[in-house]
Amino acid sequence: MTSPHTAQRIYFLDYLRVVAHYIRKYVDWSAAKTLAVAIPMFLVGYLIVALPFYWQLPESYPISGPIELAIAWERSWCFATTGVALTAIALFLLFRLITKPCRIYPLFEQLSKLSYGIYLVHIFVLVAVFDTLNGLGLITPVMMILTSIATFIISALIVKLLSLIPKSKYIIG
Repeated sequence: MTSPHTAQRIYFLDYLRVVAHYIRKYVDWSAAKTLAVAIPMFLVGYLIVALPFYWQLPESYPISGPIELAIAWERSWCFATTGVALTAIALFLLFRLITKPCRIYPLFEQLSKLSYGIYLVHIFVLVAVFDTLNGLGLITPVMMILTSIATFIISALIVKLLSLIPKSKYIIG
């Protein structure tokens, strides 16, 4: 049986797919208008997500407590929240500005094709990357950024290599 949280995520992701399709098919704004809408929308969405998290952080580190404390802190980052929806829609609008003639289009096209596989693989890579980088004694913001970047790059490379195997589309999407 599917948990209510899983069902909520699936519904929310389906909603974002519909929004992305709508933007791709029907939104034909100038670059200036797109930026004027997308950038404030992204910032508002980020603030809705990030501020509750930062307001809950204690003033001293390291933090010790039950796992429920960490779960409570991360509630604002959940999939089906207004802030996440605003940032996702803003990113869809910004990605709309990338057109075929530009130099970075092939990279985004390739990442687009690999994105589902990256999504499937990233959690396994994340654990290994975090365990590797955790011993370096980096401050938390640097650790978060490096872990994110390394996880994304390694996941993309793994999925790209898997995509070279015949019939791999049935494994990685």
